[in-house]
Amino acid sequence: MISIVVPVYNVEKYLNQCVDSILMQTYKDFEIILVDDGSTDSSGKICDEYAEENGNIKVIHKQNEGLGLARNTGIEQTNGDYVTFLDSDDYWGSEKALSALMDSIEKNNADTCIGGYTRVTNDGKVILSEAPDNYIYEGDMVKNGFFPRLMGSSPEIKDSFRPSVWNAVYSMDIIKKEKILFPSEREYIAEDIVFDIDYYKYSERVCLVNSSDYYYRVTPGSLTQSYKPDRFEKVVFLYKEVFKRLKEKGYDNSCVLRAKRQFFVYLRACISQENTDVSKKPKNEAIKRIKTICNEEFTQNCINTYPVKKLGIAQKTFLFFVKNAMARTLYLLVCNSKKKGGKA
Repeated sequence: MISIVVPVYNVEKYLNQCVDSILMQTYKDFEIILVDDGSTDSSGKICDEYAEENGNIKVIHKQNEGLGLARNTGIEQTNGDYVTFLDSDDYWGSEKALSALMDSIEKNNADTCIGGYTRVTNDGKVILSEAPDNYIYEGDMVKNGFFPRLMGSSPEIKDSFRPSVWNAVYSMDIIKKEKILFPSEREYIAEDIVFDIDYYKYSERVCLVNSSDYYYRVTPGSLTQSYKPDRFEKVVFLYKEVFKRLKEKGYDNSCVLRAKRQFFVYLRACISQENTDVSKKPKNEAIKRIKTICNEEFTQNCINTYPVKKLGIAQKTFLFFVKNAMARTLYLLVCNSKKKGGKA
């Protein structure tokens, strides 16, 4: 059996579509764990109504602590051999979404399976669809071939995998035995990455499945659509922890290099949000903030210890401007560019 953990917080507008998409699955050997993370709208009541009508749905009401800790609460209540996570404003777009993952797990005797996703607008319009080719990593190739690509792309090419835990199936045996849990996203801005570092050290066989049935909803007011003044500090805090854990878990230097390239992606986003249309700051204040970001010791150290020459011209140019703290140029180059939305 697989346990489907759904953290729920103030999603009364989307929750029915999410839960209904699970109940319509052709793969039936599952339980649903709805974790109401202190919702202040009618989400908790909707959860209870589903539990009253469906014997395989369990509801947990708790005080609000955030997505990562809500997932942990769900993990602690699982009865399945496997677990997957579905965000409550997302949904499965096909009745065979779960069977695609679980059939691959069973066919390949894998402990982990990862599929793709379809990004949709708030009203369901498809923006893009991505899915990996069917493939199996086993033994040392999980740690040395698959996992590094979760940390980011190599210096030479863009070849990273999506590190998010949704539309992935994980072994509860590994999670319980190794006591693997999520940190709070209020502490680490991308809690999925920390979970992955801990989990894949123990994974023996990972299968990728060519499925994009997970529908990831882009909601208004997220990412660069809303200004977060401490985003850069949180990114630095996260990647200091990432580098520390990679070393502690025995991953090789290629993982560190890939993580640094992903840090540069976050760095660009942090600079981009200083656009005065987003931050509501006067131009001079935005430029001053960009200079502070550039001069941060962690930023400079990542650039100085990275093979920048292997990158493409656009990336090299961007890092050249950052390294030399050319804040005004960065403001013109990055902050005025058109930015795509998404969930933080």
